[in-house]
Amino acid sequence: MGAWLVAYLAGDSAVARTVAARLRDFVSLHDYWYPTDGTDYAPALNKALSVSPHVLIPPGKHYLKSTVSLISGTRLIGLGPNSILSSPEAVSSNGAEMITVLRTTGASDILLQGLTIEGGCSEIVSTKRAVRGVRFIECQDVRVIDCEVNNTGDWATSFEKCTDVSVVNYRHRKSGGTLYGGRDGIHFLDCVNFTLNGADIESGDDMVGCTTETRDQRNAVIRNVIGYSMLASGVIFNEEGATTFSTVDILVDGVTIKSGNVVRDVVRVQAINVDTNVTGVTVKNVKGTGYSHGVFISGKKLTRVSVSDVDVVSTRVHGVYINGAQNMRASGMGVSQAAAFDGWNITNCSYFDASPRSLSSQGWGVQVLNCANFTLNGNCYNNGAGLFAAANGGNGRINGCSNYNATGVYAGGSATSYYGLFNDETPTGRVDPATVCNGYIARNRPRNLNALRDAYAACSFGQTVSGSISSQGAINCSVELISDGRYKVNFSAPFESTFYRPEIVAQIMNQDLIVRPIEKKVSYYTFEVRNSSGVALANFILCEFKKAI
Repeated sequence: MGAWLVAYLAGDSAVARTVAARLRDFVSLHDYWYPTDGTDYAPALNKALSVSPHVLIPPGKHYLKSTVSLISGTRLIGLGPNSILSSPEAVSSNGAEMITVLRTTGASDILLQGLTIEGGCSEIVSTKRAVRGVRFIECQDVRVIDCEVNNTGDWATSFEKCTDVSVVNYRHRKSGGTLYGGRDGIHFLDCVNFTLNGADIESGDDMVGCTTETRDQRNAVIRNVIGYSMLASGVIFNEEGATTFSTVDILVDGVTIKSGNVVRDVVRVQAINVDTNVTGVTVKNVKGTGYSHGVFISGKKLTRVSVSDVDVVSTRVHGVYINGAQNMRASGMGVSQAAAFDGWNITNCSYFDASPRSLSSQGWGVQVLNCANFTLNGNCYNNGAGLFAAANGGNGRINGCSNYNATGVYAGGSATSYYGLFNDETPTGRVDPATVCNGYIARNRPRNLNALRDAYAACSFGQTVSGSISSQGAINCSVELISDGRYKVNFSAPFESTFYRPEIVAQIMNQDLIVRPIEKKVSYYTFEVRNSSGVALANFILCEFKKAI
């Protein structure tokens, strides 16, 4: 053709080329379509790619009746959402007509931009057919920008064992019907160094799935995702089946479930199998409602976890559930609408700093179970209504834990929160005296002398029978029975003055009694315990004597 003979010069400083060479910088799909192709643009796209890896997809819906494979260096560029490549539309109930539109194996340096891919699935399909819309398999350096993939029978866009993947401004809309299983909005399987930044996804199955099957997944960034799923979760990281490949260094930053929708988990990072390592997990800026947990992070080998700026609700279980984490920081709002569940539930974790918030959760605002070596600074209000009738629930509970310091506010109405704060007896746990507690029972009183703050002298004892007391322990003092209900605490060494601060709690069966001082001296202190009828016996008395500040 004459184009190979005619010179082309872009400008005064440009190198002369032929017109044909210039035209092949970018070719158009329409230039390679023949009338004999009918409605099938797959031959035209294959011809265009054989001429140049840079192909323009003009506006219009272009059906492909066979899957097209992309080569290394491909640039497939559309002019916006009306530049469409489509599978044939399903007309049979088994969806036999549907195909994978684009499939690429072992290629590198690929760009898809400004395109819409249609999978052809609709409510006509009544049996599951696992056909993915776009597949990249063992590819490197793949970029997908401003693209939309819709109406697929399985994962809409999948990256399978790929490295160095970037997806920006992605959109997905689910197909009609009720066969939602497997229809993820986008899925990364066994991928390394992958990012998704900006996505609007309304999917059947998980909005964003990130899983391992044949190798570790590492260095993942999932940002700014909004949407909902019909039966599954917002963003997930876990294994496929019984595999134990690791999940390492992941960031989930910005997940929002569209108002009025409920997903399974808003965000889930889980080592399903006991030998799976999960390390370097950051989850932040997450908002939405799940019928399972709002945020769910769990594993037997789970380390380096950060959770912040979350605002999630669960309709059936815990708002935020973290199990098995070591080396963790966690904060944000979690709410549970289920009677036996918590806004925050932190179980089997160690070496962490948690600042949970919860308002009107039905079980506990925060419950910390079987944990060690942590600080807890809760802001939990009016929690526990779902368990109040069972004399349970409230704003905070610490049970089976050691080496901790708790502070914050755990407050609720006396007809809403049965407990303000409940913690069990442990020699290495401490509740800061500045902690604010309120409820039907503001705070239970474990017999824990080591939980005192700067106590110069302290003792714990009780009297259940006339004429004798039973001591649970004493520090820098001893206890003497004056008479039933009247006691003298003798200090091992005298205070410098009588300006020390006595703090005494007396209870009978967890009900507070009145403590009336009798005499305050530098070397001893006397007092009596009373109820409305007079002097009373208390089965638990805790005395703390602190130096004046």
